[in-house]
Amino acid sequence: MTSRPALPVGVELDGAGAHPAAWRLTGHALDPRRLADAARAAEEAGFGFVWLAAARPWEATGGVSARLEPVEAAAFLAAVTTRVGLVAETTLEGAEPFHLANRLASLDWAAQGRAGWAPVWSADRSVPDGALGSSEHTEHEEVVDAVRALWDTWEDGVFLADEASGRFLDLDRWHYADFRGEHVAVKGPAITPRPPQGHLPVLGHGPGVDVVRVGGADPADAAARADAARAAGARVLLDVEVLLDADRPAAARLAELDARATWAPTGQLRLVGAPAAVAETLAGLAAHVDAIRLDPAVLAVDAPVLATQVLPALASAGTRAPSSGAVLALRTALALPPAGNRFAGRRASDDRPTTAGGRAA
Repeated sequence: MTSRPALPVGVELDGAGAHPAAWRLTGHALDPRRLADAARAAEEAGFGFVWLAAARPWEATGGVSARLEPVEAAAFLAAVTTRVGLVAETTLEGAEPFHLANRLASLDWAAQGRAGWAPVWSADRSVPDGALGSSEHTEHEEVVDAVRALWDTWEDGVFLADEASGRFLDLDRWHYADFRGEHVAVKGPAITPRPPQGHLPVLGHGPGVDVVRVGGADPADAAARADAARAAGARVLLDVEVLLDADRPAAARLAELDARATWAPTGQLRLVGAPAAVAETLAGLAAHVDAIRLDPAVLAVDAPVLATQVLPALASAGTRAPSSGAVLALRTALALPPAGNRFAGRRASDDRPTTAGGRAA
């Protein structure tokens, strides 16, 4: 087992970029080949994970948007990458935990333990840093818990595949979720075996997540928010929008983009400037957070600069260790403990189908 990088750094690959006018400068073709090329480039550069969004905050105000569905896109990327983590957002409105749990488990199997899940509200109900209403708070918690319960319905060791006895499953290790909340109810069990990671890491703003996402109006505000989350016992992911010096100074690039569409504050920390200055700011925040997600303003322009200048600077500063090339489960990369199973040790013997041969099928 190799040690994880000092600070996992991820990159957003959704659409044309974080700025609502990015598509006007680079085009916005929904081309899976472009996405595959971007993911392979991110993996080669040493990013710890790539992120696929389900919504952008500015979409609520009429910004042009088009995207590939994040879970299916992540499954596609699982086939063309080997090391980089794959985090897929899903919206919570109308979420059906049964189908969601099976889709995410299938993604983790396809990625061989590299998948992560980020539940979000859609763009017109964006909730920076956990500012949820009471109903949304409860629904968020219930959906996450129901999905985890479904992942646990297949315990480790459930598969027997014993040809001699004719037994395929140990039904004492196969469970019904029997989850009932105010907003969702699931009987179960899942139709997809438990993910390789047990539970995919859950990253988000609401209750029940493994890693809390924070932003900030400026670096000091971001550090304060991260420190508060850590004081409450959470691991912290910092969301950062970046616009960098490239073919022209960052200020000139931003002015051109803003002339086409307003880039309103989104709750994420926003850094605009020279790559060295951005890397220095991120290195200063490293002591306050456990991971960073970088959201390029224009993916085609800013992502290569992040890969060639910002990531190496972070590695040189000791903030992000150079990639060893080893394949790590995303839970391991994020320094999360192994996922326990709520049904282990309390296996019910009633209310479950039986066969003539006993408790195994």
